[in-house]
Amino acid sequence: MRIRGRVPFAVSLILLFVTPAACEQANKRIPKFDPTSQTTITGVIDQTSEYRCPISGAIGSHLTVSSPEGIVEVHLAASKFLKEYGFAFAKGDIVKVTGTQAVFDGKPAMLARQVKVGKRTYFFRDEKGIPLW
Repeated sequence: MRIRGRVPFAVSLILLFVTPAACEQANKRIPKFDPTSQTTITGVIDQTSEYRCPISGAIGSHLTVSSPEGIVEVHLAASKFLKEYGFAFAKGDIVKVTGTQAVFDGKPAMLARQVKVGKRTYFFRDEKGIPLW
């Protein structure tokens, strides 16, 4: 009988911690790519990172770009897409990013359509904003 009493308590405890986190994620406004409001920024890559992207839902590649307008988190594409095609970015690269600007988690963000580095241009979405990955 004691075991039965502990199981509901353990489940309640788990729900106590999981539910607020799930609600917080659900309440976040996930930006969408808008092909009608594309803009271009130029800056220097401060950092490259891969993490589960709440925008795409996959493990995504991201750039932190320092531009005259400030620091912007650039959402590129699923990491496997970059690896499959040999796309590579490095800290210190000067980039020209075209995409849709947004605010995500209270910070400036950009959903990239294309990124230019030197003479190379990498495409992540078509002109309508449809992902190429």
